[in-house]
Amino acid sequence: MGRFSAWLLLAGLVVGVLAVLAALVDLFTGRLSGEAGRVWPYLLGSLVVLVVSLFNALVHSRDAWTSVVPTGLILSAVAVIVILLVGLLGWSSGRTQVEVVE
Repeated sequence: MGRFSAWLLLAGLVVGVLAVLAALVDLFTGRLSGEAGRVWPYLLGSLVVLVVSLFNALVHSRDAWTSVVPTGLILSAVAVIVILLVGLLGWSSGRTQVEVVE
């Protein structure tokens, strides 16, 4: 169980790094020029989640039960809470209207 959660953490870190890199490319190439003020909270929230998850992966690399309880569980809960807060921030900030032209 401990090894499986470590592999899941590694996969999440890899995908998280790719997502942050994609957001940085979008931000600095001007694709999100009108929404740059709304992108920074997502970017910072994603970086916080990556840092917490990196520490979580290091904690999970220890010996079985002590790697998961209580420190690993607390770090996982913190990461989930930050992800939920960033998601709620995006949901409450309004949506961009998209028109379909035929």
